[in-house]
Amino acid sequence: MKALILAAGLGTRLRPITHLLPKPMLPVFGAPLIEHIVAQLRDQGINRIFVNLHHMPEKVMTHLQDGGKLGVEIRYSVEPSILGTAGAIKKLEEELGGAPFLVVNGDTVRPIFLEALLERHRVLGKAVTLLLQEDSQGPDSNSVFLAEGGEVVGFWSLGTREAPSRLKPCHFLGVQVMEPEVLSLIPPDAFWEAQRLWKELLENGMGLAGYCQDGYWKDLGTVDAYLELHRDFLDAKAKGLIPGREVEPGIWIGENVSIGQEVEITPPVFLGDRTVVGKKSKVGPYAVVGPRSHLGDKSKAERCIIWPGVRVGPRRVVGQEILAEGLRIFVPWPKCSLRR
Repeated sequence: MKALILAAGLGTRLRPITHLLPKPMLPVFGAPLIEHIVAQLRDQGINRIFVNLHHMPEKVMTHLQDGGKLGVEIRYSVEPSILGTAGAIKKLEEELGGAPFLVVNGDTVRPIFLEALLERHRVLGKAVTLLLQEDSQGPDSNSVFLAEGGEVVGFWSLGTREAPSRLKPCHFLGVQVMEPEVLSLIPPDAFWEAQRLWKELLENGMGLAGYCQDGYWKDLGTVDAYLELHRDFLDAKAKGLIPGREVEPGIWIGENVSIGQEVEITPPVFLGDRTVVGKKSKVGPYAVVGPRSHLGDKSKAERCIIWPGVRVGPRRVVGQEILAEGLRIFVPWPKCSLRR
């Protein structure tokens, strides 16, 4: 099976971060978000992956290259002008056609129970099947309305407001299974969003299905969401995203980490591969220190995300901020829940 990762967005709500990096390259526990997504697809047997790009495409291409280091084959579709979430698919019609394929939003963290999703797609026989999660809080402006049998019958964004009680309001988790024939509905070389395609599928009878799943998910569209994701995994609300070993409850340490004498580590903390922590430093709580970073002697890092390769000088305090080479953003760390 082939997959397309949608990664061409400008990331305007993440500025000034996205002045430095495109959103797919946002470090998540030290590794770019798109690398996590590629690995997730690979681990479920998808090894032919396409990525559409627009903003700073060379940064993604330089990092992922042809995908060989991750055990997959990656090909790129660079868009001089953004084509939208459906126009991007149309541009790859020749490569994606011939069999059902997967479309994955490149700015969302979520589990993908692929076998169950594909089984729902096969059984209901609709042109597109969306990965969803029921919204226990009730409908809102992002709601997708799902009938008991698994058929999508409306979208808030497309005008559905008051849904019968038998319908479930759901959130779209940014994953679709598509039949190749839907590509004929998208005009070539035009900006076209997926919502317009979905509306046409509802109107022409080809239809959409939905598969609801549980599990943690987060759309990383804002700086607040970026911080909340790290907080939630450090708080063990979800598992599987943090690399390294959990050497003590709430303390994850990567490979070849050097920790000096009299260092105080207060969980939760993540120290990436080849991080150096100077003597008498204090790390945590809620410190995410990316690979190859260096914390100087008697420094302090808490409630912060330090990107890979950053050097923090002796006695310096890093707190309530995102720190990278050439970027420092002071942001309140989100309210933390009681751990474990």
